[in-house]
Amino acid sequence: MLSFIFLGNIGIKPFTTAIIRKLTYKGALQASFITIILSSLMLSLMTPSLGIWIMLLAFLSGVGRSLALTSFNGLNLSEVAPKERNSANTLNAVIQTLAQGIGISAISVALHFLNLSFSLDASYRIGFIILGIVILYPIIETSRISKNLGMNTVS
Repeated sequence: MLSFIFLGNIGIKPFTTAIIRKLTYKGALQASFITIILSSLMLSLMTPSLGIWIMLLAFLSGVGRSLALTSFNGLNLSEVAPKERNSANTLNAVIQTLAQGIGISAISVALHFLNLSFSLDASYRIGFIILGIVILYPIIETSRISKNLGMNTVS
């Protein structure tokens, strides 16, 4: 099942620049966040007997996450002077790695505590709902950025 997330990650890559050009970075980020929210919330409703649907949702989750990462990476350095980009890129990589580690740790701790009161199945369902809710924050944040931010990077 996990391979479908990676298929979604890879499958969207040839189209990300066209999506960013069409929707702008802001629109691409918001579309990716909505895809992540919907796939997370729908995964919370799945049962093992719905294998094909789980694969489709995992694929969509990968698409959303890959589009978000590509958009963030393109946008991160768009306003940085060329001579500062090496240092900015290093800082960005460290922050992304730290954020991923914190996210994995936080959901692992949440699942552990949920599992003290709920079955493992219910804990994972609630975990997917929590992930969906957490993605609301970046939607709010990206709604505040200019629609044309970073568009000088895509020609």
